[in-house]
Amino acid sequence: SPFFEKSFNHGVYVLLKTSNKSGGEIQDIPCRYEGNELPLFKVVLDKLLKWYKPGMGLVIGANRLEELSFVLDYIKAPSFKIPLLIPGIGAQGGDLKNLIKILKASGNLELHRITSSSAINYAYEKSGIADYAGCAAEALLKLINDMNL
Repeated sequence: SPFFEKSFNHGVYVLLKTSNKSGGEIQDIPCRYEGNELPLFKVVLDKLLKWYKPGMGLVIGANRLEELSFVLDYIKAPSFKIPLLIPGIGAQGGDLKNLIKILKASGNLELHRITSSSAINYAYEKSGIADYAGCAAEALLKLINDMNL
């Protein structure tokens, strides 16, 4: 609570469900919460909505489409406009086409931010040339084109 009270001059993204494979070891731990047994990330989500203030965003991995759909439905119910930061496209296996489809269906596609930092930062490794900036720019353009917005 004190963190939220003091950090909303600029906004903050709160980690909900990571895109890394081992994230579930902690984020899916079953917890007793209000008479139910829920995975920890759902308990965190509910708490965050209770503490909600404008400027709050959530981080959820692009390769967690089932959980992402759940989160989008959950935050839609109270009509919050909470932006999502969605890492995991590329190196971590996020499916961009299905992600875009889910975000469009939510009605707030423009609110969310999709990231693909590893696929862009390390694009030169796949090319076999040391043109870091050129390869990163090509990977970024490919991502934009693949979004087909």
